[in-house]
Amino acid sequence: MIGMLFGIAVAALAAGSILGSAIFRDIPVGSPYDLAVGNMIHAGIMEGFGDGTFHPDEYVTRGQLALALDQLLLSIGKNTPQKSAKTAKRRTIKRKAANASSLATATKPTPEEGAGTFRFTTTGFSIIEKAKSITMNIQRVNGNTGTASIGFTIEDETTTRGMDYIDTNDIITFGNGENTKTITIPLKDDATSEGVERLRIRLMNPLGASLGTPATMIVNILDDESPNGNSALSSSSATTSSVPALSGEASISFSAPQYSAGESSVTATITITRSGVTSGQSTVEYETLNGSAIAGSEYTTVKGTMTFSSGEIQKTFTIPIINNSAIDGMKTVNLSLKNPLGANLGSLASSKLTIVDDEVEPYGIGSLKFQKSTERVNETTGEVSLTILRIGGSKGSVSVNYATKNGLALAGADYTETSGTITFLEGEAEKIIRIPITRDANALEEDEGFSVSLSNGTGGASVIDPTTVTVTIVP
Repeated sequence: MIGMLFGIAVAALAAGSILGSAIFRDIPVGSPYDLAVGNMIHAGIMEGFGDGTFHPDEYVTRGQLALALDQLLLSIGKNTPQKSAKTAKRRTIKRKAANASSLATATKPTPEEGAGTFRFTTTGFSIIEKAKSITMNIQRVNGNTGTASIGFTIEDETTTRGMDYIDTNDIITFGNGENTKTITIPLKDDATSEGVERLRIRLMNPLGASLGTPATMIVNILDDESPNGNSALSSSSATTSSVPALSGEASISFSAPQYSAGESSVTATITITRSGVTSGQSTVEYETLNGSAIAGSEYTTVKGTMTFSSGEIQKTFTIPIINNSAIDGMKTVNLSLKNPLGANLGSLASSKLTIVDDEVEPYGIGSLKFQKSTERVNETTGEVSLTILRIGGSKGSVSVNYATKNGLALAGADYTETSGTITFLEGEAEKIIRIPITRDANALEEDEGFSVSLSNGTGGASVIDPTTVTVTIVP
């Protein structure tokens, strides 16, 4: 039947045929489908993309095939559009004859009302090279009516496809009512010390829905052969203070709101990160200030200037710790960044170091938990910040998985589904994850909640209570 219908249409158009290669740059001249593509475009049965391509090798869904056949039947007068009795608004379908201008700039059909938009949940993150893959979420927000699809592509900045990762591109299809899909890009771990490498992932060519923001994501791959190659963040979808921002300037921050060290640790390691534009040189001054710890008694004062060369995103400095035999509890040292050049100060321009008294408790790898078991947030705030603590020690690098779960609040409607892995470097004692909250127009709804759970501690770190925080969204 399909062959018969296409035969009728092609025969009717034979006198005025046009080659597909004359319209689209990705149609090979003389290919078996060169004439057929031109005829289908000329008849208004099929359409290309706004960038002047046709994508001849893409798969066609059954829904897309139905649309094409419907257009074919209309073009030969065999069908008329049906009007649904359930539709509140009447829609008039207007079809105009193709002309040279419209052929040259063939566009996709306008998404129907309620179809929504596609976007990433963050503008970027960092991940260590030895991780097996980059995992991230694509969200369909502000509507999920009908089947829709979105493509993605990987663009090298300083990475090399095939050597640093396995080249991956695909068409992701969302069914009617679906809000979230996960994509995975396999990483390749090598034994070469090559520093931080950077790639960009871009959403493209939406069908059945529109393209929202952010539509691009930057991923920094941290080299595990380098001295500071451990990841400050390894997350698929949450934004944190150490996420590289897509902006016109560099931003410098501490990597964590809090660090810790055992009294017998000799030194404490403090990490500073640079995000945003990292192509030039940036400097920042750092210093220690007395908290409850006194310089000369519990630690040695440190101050200096940190210089980031082009491409560097992470630097460290150390604070000497003075051990004593007194039982005097935990002491804190205030940390400060100031006077940046070639960058702005980020959200963590200050932090603190906790020195743990080893006469009171042993200091080791530590355990991971949420700071609180409950949290309330007004939906107008736009996001909720949740603190993960590393207590009982911060020796070595450890990580923990986190994931959201629906309650009365639903992912895609009330908040953004979020999951990933958060990594604590040597000395880091606190991290923050941020989950987007969706504001809706229903001011009369009741409080709604969802939960976030921790699991699978690595590096010898255990996960202890509270392992789950319940978030209540207040309208």
